[in-house]
Amino acid sequence: MKDNTKISSAASNDNHPCTFKWFDALETCNLLSDPPTTLIYVGDSLMRHAMHGMQLLVRNNFGLGALRETLPANVSEKCTCNRQFAVKDCRPWILKDTNNATLRPCLNARVIFVGADGEDELDLPALADLTMHQQHAVVLLGGWGMHNSLMAHDVYKHLIQPMRARTRRAPHVQLVCMSIHSLQDNVPDIYKAVHNNRMVDSFNKALARKCAAYGLPFFDTFSMTANATSFDGIHYGIQVNVLKAQVLLNFLQELKMNAMHHSKSPHSEDVMESLLRQPCDPEELRLRSLGDVPDSPLCQDVLHALPLALREEQDGPLILLRTPPPIQTLLDQNTSGPLQACTYHWFTQQQICSLLSEHGETNTMLFIGDSLTRHIMQAMQMVVRNDLQHGGLRPETPPDISERCTCNGQFAEKLCLHWALKDSQQLPEPPCPSLRVLYDGTEHENEVNMSRILSWLPPPGGGQALVIIGGWGLRRHFNAQTVYKHLIKPIRVATRRLSHVQMICIGIHALQDNVPDEFKAIYNNRMVTAFNGVMSRRCAYHKLPFLDPFSLTVNATSFDGLNYGLDVHVLKAQLLLNVIARVKNVTL
Repeated sequence: MKDNTKISSAASNDNHPCTFKWFDALETCNLLSDPPTTLIYVGDSLMRHAMHGMQLLVRNNFGLGALRETLPANVSEKCTCNRQFAVKDCRPWILKDTNNATLRPCLNARVIFVGADGEDELDLPALADLTMHQQHAVVLLGGWGMHNSLMAHDVYKHLIQPMRARTRRAPHVQLVCMSIHSLQDNVPDIYKAVHNNRMVDSFNKALARKCAAYGLPFFDTFSMTANATSFDGIHYGIQVNVLKAQVLLNFLQELKMNAMHHSKSPHSEDVMESLLRQPCDPEELRLRSLGDVPDSPLCQDVLHALPLALREEQDGPLILLRTPPPIQTLLDQNTSGPLQACTYHWFTQQQICSLLSEHGETNTMLFIGDSLTRHIMQAMQMVVRNDLQHGGLRPETPPDISERCTCNGQFAEKLCLHWALKDSQQLPEPPCPSLRVLYDGTEHENEVNMSRILSWLPPPGGGQALVIIGGWGLRRHFNAQTVYKHLIKPIRVATRRLSHVQMICIGIHALQDNVPDEFKAIYNNRMVTAFNGVMSRRCAYHKLPFLDPFSLTVNATSFDGLNYGLDVHVLKAQLLLNVIARVKNVTL
């Protein structure tokens, strides 16, 4: 019998341009055991076969590792090696959950198959419940493309989108979108009209775009299988499916080293480690941002921008940080405040409480949008609580989590998301008793709940409300129209006669060179500036202030090219307070 453990030779060649590791059984177990990981494969027979490939590695049994332990003698003989994948009579003996095996060489790793050849066969609540009850779950969403004429939207609508909605707030769950592999010339003639590589390629690209909109990784095996041998033109045997498992293990190892939803370049990992080691000294951050250190790049960006807002007419829209003129042009003009020290005010905790709490009423600051908006909200919680070290976390955060989620870790560590303070009323002793800072997470127009949003706002006479709208530009291919149509306009229409409600729009910050390669085609600064330009015009139409942090962050340090740490977000919060003071006509 052929030794199928040797199929690694080509892929693991040291001279191969790809940095690819071949995992043996022990290494596979070690990777999937720290933390204890459950791999859940969801979809049709292609996903079942991919699951088989992983089972062979986890169980260290290439002969019968995809099958149950108690097999009749004739089945053992008929279903060995490649026949586990190819022989129809072997299907009743498939092991669909490694926890059902008596002999489990890797106790902390679990591999599960959830079969579905169409949306009618999928029990979505049961799948979500299974996922949420794992210590750490990686859900591989393949679906049923070969069973529905390769319609990507159907798989997205009935599998990926609802699973994302049910698990997006679960830091222990990683969703991965799976492609369809290449087909071969021996596809039966009756299927060639509906199953061909042109259609598979189109399906994969459509699904990749939809998954990228949610920031989900896309596992593409099309090119890898272009010249492989298939026993029926559609399905593959042990070599291809074990290779798929090996590539997936490399991907999981990459994820293990990263704290965020996206895989990062080695440079990004170095940046991440550097950021996580930085202390969070409030005075150092204030000095660096205010420009007491004259050569501070952060200060120079503020010099570029903030005087634009200070010179606006009282009844006009505030547009911050848009196409700033050269610094010397600003220095030559007669503007209020000492430009050399940056013309904006750094608010202390007491001043923030005074600015945002009026007449003893409970005033509300509501942030609406995706993770970029959530980060600004967390920074606002920090400055209100005067606690940069843990101010963005809930008070009941366990000590071991608090230790890891300190300073920059509150923004960079994925596990800290679960413990983010999203409503200051959760604090037993709020530092500003008359101020409520809260977050309404919306990453897509379908998640907008206007009844819930309006319920956060105090009634007339019950306090003031500031509604900070960021939206979901990164999640929707920078489609500003969807943010305006489904968020800004309806809230504006609902509150335009309410004098106690003030809306403020926030743009998207600059992206950095360490954006993962797979996202550079859809995430770039040209698209960011175009998005911000449309948003600023839409908001100006309603005479709403617009805070554009793009220029401010052009030279800032990002840990993954998309997101920033403590210094940038605290500065955003301080700039937002300056805008609020300007709107309220408060003299600083």
